[in-house]
Amino acid sequence: YEQIEECFSVKEREFIKKDQSNFYYLWTRKEALAKCIGTGLTKEIISFEVLNDNVVYNGLSFMITTEKEDNYFISACRKI
Repeated sequence: YEQIEECFSVKEREFIKKDQSNFYYLWTRKEALAKCIGTGLTKEIISFEVLNDNVVYNGLSFMITTEKEDNYFISACRKI
């Protein structure tokens, strides 16, 4: 969690503070979107929020879905 400010917006950090498992929820969503838009996990991940299922990035719309199994999260992203 050392560099959380470099990866998450203020709203996302507030969400994480409510429950530490929210970190993993948001991280898998950021990872899914980053892969979908082709940037990978660069410093650009702070430039988008993934709190909502519908995300607009650079004028393109994406849908993120997240499932939880036991204590694990998995997220997928697709362009819509």
